[in-house]
Amino acid sequence: MIMTIIDFNLQPGKAADLKEVFKKHRILERSFEIKGCWKLAMITPVDRDDFVQVLGFWENESAYQEWLDNPERSLGTEDMLPLLKTDWDRNAPGRIMNVLLNEPKDVEAWSNPAWRG
Repeated sequence: MIMTIIDFNLQPGKAADLKEVFKKHRILERSFEIKGCWKLAMITPVDRDDFVQVLGFWENESAYQEWLDNPERSLGTEDMLPLLKTDWDRNAPGRIMNVLLNEPKDVEAWSNPAWRG
């Protein structure tokens, strides 16, 4: 299992707006349709509204690569750009981390029921 982390450094007060862009373009839902995408979350610190991370848990790097290669990955980019404080490379992957330990250990609990089978 791998975990991906994508950082968004935003203009002040724009965390909720980024969430709305993701909802409008169904970005998490579209990536969750990829076989091997197990779990996704958009998070922000409780005391900041200018920083967001998207965390993904994937079966392996090839599943994540399938998302990186998907043309739908760039949907919503134009809506995101005005919210960002820093330049954005729409083709850049997130940081890829190996998951060394997790709970629950049962893969079935992590896997996506839409493609389990």
